[in-house]
Amino acid sequence: MRVIKISILLTLIAFGFSILSGCNSCNNTRKPDKIKIGYVPIAVGLPLFIANDEGYFNEQGFTTEMIKFASSNEIANAATSGQVDVSVVATNAMLDAGFVSKKRHTLIITNPYTNQAGNIADYLLVKDTNAIKKIEDLKGKKIGVFPGSVIKIFCTLIFEKHGLKKGDYTLLELSPKDWAAALQSGQIDALSALEPQAAQIILDKIGYPIVSGLYAQLMPNVPLSGHWISEDFVKKYGKEQCDKIIKAIDKAVDFINNNPAKAKEYLVKYANVREDVVGMVQLNPWKKHSELNASEVQAFIDVLFQNGAIQSKENINDYLLK
Repeated sequence: MRVIKISILLTLIAFGFSILSGCNSCNNTRKPDKIKIGYVPIAVGLPLFIANDEGYFNEQGFTTEMIKFASSNEIANAATSGQVDVSVVATNAMLDAGFVSKKRHTLIITNPYTNQAGNIADYLLVKDTNAIKKIEDLKGKKIGVFPGSVIKIFCTLIFEKHGLKKGDYTLLELSPKDWAAALQSGQIDALSALEPQAAQIILDKIGYPIVSGLYAQLMPNVPLSGHWISEDFVKKYGKEQCDKIIKAIDKAVDFINNNPAKAKEYLVKYANVREDVVGMVQLNPWKKHSELNASEVQAFIDVLFQNGAIQSKENINDYLLK
């Protein structure tokens, strides 16, 4: 009799597990009514812009809502609180959000910065090329940089390689909208500039490049930002729906690589790039999800942590789709 009772108990336990497994499977095959896409109006959001407007998300069965934010920190917080499903966000902001909230959002692709010809998206610009011809000439000068710790760290480490110590120059954090005026007025002598503002400053003859692909002097393909899927979306809808998002982004990357001139037109709509400038803007060398180089991202994370730009030395594997 006791053996029979134990057998019945084990059968009930197994049945219970099968029900739970079935429910989990049901959750993983659910489909969202709409995906909410968070972006800031900058050039690195181009794959998202194209995936949306060329209908690649629709092809995967999604309706979409594009939500504009003022900063990466705002989007990282929105992803963590479930307000957006897919986003383009600065890597350090997403890592800090992951550390604080214990939510590890999934990295789809990076937005790399390189010194590869044709895909240079950052420059060291100067107002006067007679006074400043090379990095070593920045001693005693004021250099404008994008707000936040990451670009300051990269400039500091790169300048050290050229014999300049921290006290030899001054880094001033400036919003991109203020870059041209600051360089033109003499508030700064040089500028660490990113596209698309860099192209506009060069076209308007306000600044002149002395280094193209500055950040790549520290490491190749710097993943300053990336495209992400929120952890809440991954847990709620599972890998199948995430793979559909990835397919849409991958198709957008192919579109950019095959039709760069056409792709740039979306920067006028989403990133406020002037029509007379957009043709000059160089695009980041985006690669598809399957080509993501985790070791490069980890090396970037290590640099950020070693220099106090993020709160924890995160492991990139915790941010990859399982």
